Amino acid sequence: MGHMIQCLVRKAMIQAVNQTIQKKTKQEAARLGEEWKGSFRCLVSGYYSGLTVKYMMLPIAIFFILCVPICAMGGGFIYSVWFLVIAAVCLIVRRYGMKMMHVIIYCDNGMVFYDKDGNEIVQLPRQAIEQMSVNNRKITIPWDGVEYKIVRNPFDNEKGVQEMLAFYGKDR
Repeated sequence: MGHMIQCLVRKAMIQAVNQTIQKKTKQEAARLGEEWKGSFRCLVSGYYSGLTVKYMMLPIAIFFILCVPICAMGGGFIYSVWFLVIAAVCLIVRRYGMKMMHVIIYCDNGMVFYDKDGNEIVQLPRQAIEQMSVNNRKITIPWDGVEYKIVRNPFDNEKGVQEMLAFYGKDR
């Protein structure tokens, strides 16, 4: 029963995210102009795992913070310190995990990276994409001395990554 609920929640979350991404893609196609006209496609990198971290780590951290005074009152000072450390780690992981979320819109002429808030990170031309290196865990695209990475996750975006690689004619 719990597995069915988890699957339903996951499907609803994926549909909501995909609708938002499609809307953003259409807005950006209109904004980028003639150079970027054509068939736009979209890919997410670290988005679903980032959402999981965002919504799961905060309740876990709050739980451990609530355990601190209870353990301290019971005389377990060492345990309360451990609970505080675990809560801090949960909050750090939450912050870092959310920074790794990216939406990538690509077409024949290039690729545009957006952060979790919809702010443009970089526009990559087709020349940069020709230099991409493909790996089982990530795709690295060097441009202007910076490496832009697309995280590959078989549970989240592997199908989208395969479509992007086929779109650009890369193996794997």
